[in-house]
Amino acid sequence: MSAGDPVRTAELLQRHALLAGRAGRVPAAVRWATRGLRLLEGERGQRALGCRVQIRSELAGVRLRQGKVEEAIRLCKSVIAECRGGAHRDRALAASLASAFFVLDWALHDAGRPREAVHSARALDIYERLGDLDRQAAVLNNLGMFAYYQGRWHDAVALYERAAEASDRAGDAANAAFGACNVGEVLSDQGRLEEADTRLRQALRIWRGSGYEWGTAFVTATLGRTALRAERCGEGIELLQEAERTFRRLHAVTDASLVAAYLAEGWAFARDARRALREADRALRHAGRMAPLLHRVRAYALAQLGDRGGAEHALEASLREAEAIDSAYELALTLYALEVLQGRGAAAGTGRRRREIMARLDVVALPAPPLNGEPRDRPREAAPG
Repeated sequence: MSAGDPVRTAELLQRHALLAGRAGRVPAAVRWATRGLRLLEGERGQRALGCRVQIRSELAGVRLRQGKVEEAIRLCKSVIAECRGGAHRDRALAASLASAFFVLDWALHDAGRPREAVHSARALDIYERLGDLDRQAAVLNNLGMFAYYQGRWHDAVALYERAAEASDRAGDAANAAFGACNVGEVLSDQGRLEEADTRLRQALRIWRGSGYEWGTAFVTATLGRTALRAERCGEGIELLQEAERTFRRLHAVTDASLVAAYLAEGWAFARDARRALREADRALRHAGRMAPLLHRVRAYALAQLGDRGGAEHALEASLREAEAIDSAYELALTLYALEVLQGRGAAAGTGRRRREIMARLDVVALPAPPLNGEPRDRPREAAPG
């Protein structure tokens, strides 16, 4: 560290925070960033301003990973307010402003406020002017994620592929692997499971080889869900448990909660109804976008336990939640479960609506809803409840 020069020391701490954040070491990133901001208290001048907004913009991304969405939004807005006056003539301020726009949209989506997420185009424009291909790829990946959640899957795949091309041009194979991973996730949802598995394992090889733990955990979770859909429940649950352990060790709270919801679904597919119900009820406390899935898991478990009325009630709740977040795919999965549960008594419009969604999303097959108690491929060693 540079004794006697607090700004220089803060710049070094900012670099440590950046590297720790990119490696997925969340607590370390927070420690470095907090120390840097403390050193800059009371410091004036352009260098101090540049360092302060850079640390805040990076800390916003880390806080988002921790599930502290409102704090991430507050940090982004503070960076935007400080940078706007000088970003057009200062490269460092421009980069921090773009980072704040990028993280802000991500946080707004996580907060259930997607209509307010209108800043990514400005982030992309700044990164293009700066010639920063890696950050262009990050924004394009996020834009792909937003399109994915909005049910514009063709647009999502195109954006993911543009992101991978930008990373390839930058010579960054690890970032380019996001393209394979994200396209693999769409293929899995579409029921193209073999193609999905190939793409996902390509990303897994790259991220394991580069030691990128967060990416390894994310793609492992997606492989787990793909295995569940192929009725390889034992393999799927083991992969999801591995991913959840990694996310919890990295203190990536939001991602760990996502995988916990997938695990509840996994226990339902494995016909462990009581555990599926218990895990779904627990995850519903912090459900967010996972609410449609978790209510559907409750329906699976209740049906397996013989409570048809409770299952129908849970599926109605899942439909309401899917419509509230405008998730066509979740809607299709729940409509399919209703068709199977109600059998000949299902309304004709239910199947028609489900088929229309599948055609729009280019889905070739949906996983069969596990509404009976017939055992499938159970985990070899189910973790204790």
